[in-house]
Amino acid sequence: MAKRPQPALKEHATQETDAPLVTRKPKIIGAISVVAIALAIYGLTLVHSVSGGDSGELIVVLLSGGVAHPPGYPLYTMLGRIFTEIPLGSVGTRVSLLSVVAGTGASVFLFLTVLESTSALSAAALAAGLFAFSPLVWTYAVSAEVFALNNLFCAGLIYLFSRAYRKFDRRRMLVYALWCGLGLSHHHTMVLFVIPLSAGLYIHHRSRIRKDNLEFRLILMFAAGLLPYLYLPLASAQNPLRAWGDQTTVAGFLRHLLRSEYGTFQLASDSSPDNNSFLPHLGLFIKTLPSVSVFVGLLLIPAGWRQRMPGRLYLFAAGAFYLLVMCGLSNMSASNVFAEAVQARFWQQPHLLVCLWIGLGLSALASVLGRNRVWMCAMIAVGLIGAQIVLHFQERRRDQEPRLEPYAGLILEQLPSDSVLLVRGDHTSGALGYQQDALGTRRDVRIINTAMLFFDWAPRWFRKHHSNLELPPPGVYRAGGYQLQNLLDLNREKAMFFSILGAHSGDEGWKNSYRGWVWGLSELILDKTKEPDFTTWSQVNESVFPRYEAMLQSQTFGLDTWEAQIQQEYFKARHNYAAQLLDYAITHPVAAENALRLSIRNLEAIEHIYGTQQAVLYRNLGAAYFQLRKFDPAAQTRAVSAWKHYLAIGPRDDSQIASIAELIRQMEKPEPSGSDPSRF
Repeated sequence: MAKRPQPALKEHATQETDAPLVTRKPKIIGAISVVAIALAIYGLTLVHSVSGGDSGELIVVLLSGGVAHPPGYPLYTMLGRIFTEIPLGSVGTRVSLLSVVAGTGASVFLFLTVLESTSALSAAALAAGLFAFSPLVWTYAVSAEVFALNNLFCAGLIYLFSRAYRKFDRRRMLVYALWCGLGLSHHHTMVLFVIPLSAGLYIHHRSRIRKDNLEFRLILMFAAGLLPYLYLPLASAQNPLRAWGDQTTVAGFLRHLLRSEYGTFQLASDSSPDNNSFLPHLGLFIKTLPSVSVFVGLLLIPAGWRQRMPGRLYLFAAGAFYLLVMCGLSNMSASNVFAEAVQARFWQQPHLLVCLWIGLGLSALASVLGRNRVWMCAMIAVGLIGAQIVLHFQERRRDQEPRLEPYAGLILEQLPSDSVLLVRGDHTSGALGYQQDALGTRRDVRIINTAMLFFDWAPRWFRKHHSNLELPPPGVYRAGGYQLQNLLDLNREKAMFFSILGAHSGDEGWKNSYRGWVWGLSELILDKTKEPDFTTWSQVNESVFPRYEAMLQSQTFGLDTWEAQIQQEYFKARHNYAAQLLDYAITHPVAAENALRLSIRNLEAIEHIYGTQQAVLYRNLGAAYFQLRKFDPAAQTRAVSAWKHYLAIGPRDDSQIASIAELIRQMEKPEPSGSDPSRF
């Protein structure tokens, strides 16, 4: 018996018609609905100031016409510059609006992709809604960051791919090529989608592409999309204050474009090779999936795979390729909570595909739901999207509260005129720049990001913007170049130097000749032979710390947040101030009682905020009370209590444990001990 011919099911079979058919009206109504809902919810949670990460740096680069850190984000910079001219609210609000528009656009593209593939409005709405209001996407869609625009280009790429794959059309192919170039002129991670999807399109339509001699025009359109990179050398030629690198030479341009200063295939420049492990980083991605799908949505993914969406194998390949490369090359810790949050930003791109499959899954489910499938699917979509919004709305509202802006303001406010402030760290340098450039605060203070001094282009930038200061030869701050002590020695008569904690991390040699005195949320760097005026020094600190504490309003922040980072900096600064007061009391008997009481007050304030688990706090608190007993005998009981708590929770390897235990034993005797506590 002859075999019955089977229908061809090959993935690469050419489709010459758009399918399934979707009329224009539901497309328009659906897209407008997505826009309206996204804009409304995003608008209610819009961040109006500087947020953490690169936010501050990006805002000041837009204002100054500068160059952002590698790879420069030229398209974002040019678009953001336009948004800064919108006469609406603060500069932070205007730049955040760019993210709102981009995030909304990404949701619309995802909606259209699913709708044109399934003709199911509920499925398309579910995909767009879950993505738009997933916690990661939502966070970066309402703040001044680059990720929302990347989401727009990646979602648009998927949409243009699906349309071009479904039906060969020269215009569609050319627009796709241009879109690829524009997307890569913004964010490099998009290349991990561009490679497999472009390969899929070429394989699928190669005969038509060759027949129409389209290769050259596609390359030309792709190259046209990369033209925004011309912004980098043009802006760099002006050597602006808010700029990274020197792109006026071919070598400098390529170094910036390829992120050589960070490591071309690395997320961070200072991470351990031990962090390059695929499975732990893949686990971090998998960990985010429940929050994207509200758990239930994940059950729809297998059904979504059964939907015969044109080009689905290449879309799957794009997601797999992205995860393979990102998880394999990520050199950040997979166990550190804060590093995990930093890496999580890069999971938004594959989340697009996760939400795509969930939408397709709801469409597939509709085929087995029977007569009432339209209403049932609508209820599922509304329920899951509503749950996504409710689960994360309050958290996004809390993110609206400006915390980095007043933090930076407190730093600048207490500095003397024409001071030099050494900083390092994205959140600090960006927030300080925002205070100066966007709010016009303390422009007389010269802020130097020590991370910029590591590179060969630093002297060119330094000479223009800090002409009254000198760089030690050979002009580069690193091993084999100069050290911080050399910079201080050369300029100590020209300006007062202050530093943010950590600005000189890894370079401690300066402490042989200088000492850092806590000055609010920074520290004053003085020659070891000098001291600040006690009254001025204590007044500055006693003013700043209570105000910062009031700003916190007893809030607690997750260890994965930038707020937690500045809270730790506050804790270190206030604790160091209390320790310096204790030292001051020992070396200045006349001011001893006042210094001790101030030390105790600050240590107890830290205890009130952070609880009872900070061991070193109780070690110093016990020492301060022990010293104070000379002026107040009642302090002895409190010294015993503080030290006992330290012995209960402190490290077992402290060489002073035996001495502390002996002092406790002596103080608990009827006769007080005459032991000298100065070593504490």
